[in-house]
Amino acid sequence: NVSEEKVNFLKMLGAQLEIVPIVPMNVPRNFMHLAYEKSLRDPTCFYVDQFNNQNNFYAHYTSTAPEIWRQTRGKIDGIILASGTGGTLAGLSCFLKEKNPNLKAYLIDPPGSGLFHLVKQGVMFDQKDTLTVEKLGPRSFYEGIGINRQTENFAKAELDGAYKGTEKEGVEMAYYLLQHDGLFLGSSSALNCVGAVKLAKKLGPGHTIVTILADGGQRYMSKLYSASWLQDHNLLPSSSPSSSLDFINQEGDS
Repeated sequence: NVSEEKVNFLKMLGAQLEIVPIVPMNVPRNFMHLAYEKSLRDPTCFYVDQFNNQNNFYAHYTSTAPEIWRQTRGKIDGIILASGTGGTLAGLSCFLKEKNPNLKAYLIDPPGSGLFHLVKQGVMFDQKDTLTVEKLGPRSFYEGIGINRQTENFAKAELDGAYKGTEKEGVEMAYYLLQHDGLFLGSSSALNCVGAVKLAKKLGPGHTIVTILADGGQRYMSKLYSASWLQDHNLLPSSSPSSSLDFINQEGDS
């Protein structure tokens, strides 16, 4: 379910791609299993294992997090972002909580992902979140975030709670930021901003919330910024861009 733009970009760079069906992690044809098997057979291949490779966590613990601390001059009250591999969220939460134990670190989780329930209840997912192949695929239109297993990187995260985010919130936020802030963002960045608003409402005025803008909108022209695609999936944003953030639901606080 990866966007057409990402596929074409990799091909342009000379990558040889093998597009495989969307299947759960417990199926042998899952893309990660296939990649690992290929690395065992082909000496020219290298399996990065980005979900469990601890260099993922340490890259953000030693680089991204200190940069945020310096740029905010230590005046930071909360961080929130979605998780795919978990390295960013874990690296930021561990470092920043060492600097400020009162800092609140939250997850924003897309539909179909089990991480919200893992943070809130200690179990991966409830019945309505089980992986089923529907029109949008096993999860949602969000790419690179949301997962139904705990990675070694995510296990390092020090979290205070979690929120759920919807596809509609992400779409509305993407168009809100484009209209009001001139930011042309991808879906995961839009969801991170949804989470930032949810956490800001919880903490109240006068607090500094940090999130990550992880992707640009140019990779999502065929989905998030395609009126026909959004209409086909009943996700068209409001006809007149909202001047407020009332489209954000505050439910899902753990």
